[in-house]
Amino acid sequence: MTDQQNDLLKFPIGKFQPPEVITQEFIQQSVKEIEALPARLREVVSKMSKAHHDQSYRPGSWNARQVLYHIGDSHLHSYIRFKWALTEDSPVIKAYEQNGWAELFDSVDSDMEDSLQFIEVLHKRWVKLLKSIPEEGWDKIFVHPEMKREISLKWTVALYAWHGNPPGAFENYRCRLRSFRTIFFTINAFIHFFWPYLCRVSRVKSRGK
Repeated sequence: MTDQQNDLLKFPIGKFQPPEVITQEFIQQSVKEIEALPARLREVVSKMSKAHHDQSYRPGSWNARQVLYHIGDSHLHSYIRFKWALTEDSPVIKAYEQNGWAELFDSVDSDMEDSLQFIEVLHKRWVKLLKSIPEEGWDKIFVHPEMKREISLKWTVALYAWHGNPPGAFENYRCRLRSFRTIFFTINAFIHFFWPYLCRVSRVKSRGK
């Protein structure tokens, strides 16, 4: 698989590209998308069988359990970063090793319903905070130690509206599974039905000769 093909699977809605000027309209739309995410996730997960929870949607990726659990981890960090930026002067936030967190047992063995409920409660509190931020408050910043730069809250809310689109990744994941199932059933049908039929036809023709 090429890097370009892997990126298409990794970022089914495209990489994060914020507008050059983040307006108040764009901010409010981003807040609405963050607010709608828990329901969208629940709808997508409801269409998946339990057998799919432990399968990944691209080579070398997390499985569905880990992706959903990561959304909770990531958005919890963002919620706290908003609080830091709103209450402190340009605070340096704490980064975290997301791949390491995703491999911890509570993530690997997580229950999808537990993750959904966690995200629902978290987003209820987070959105309440976001809706309370005055226009000038969106210019407040925090410092990211890994990115080594100041990041505004308006840039951050745009980022997490985009980050909240793993439903696109989940849908892509389900399409891949459907493709695998189609191939499997086609091969299975050929082995159990068409191949014996071809053998019988061949034997009849041989006798005719």
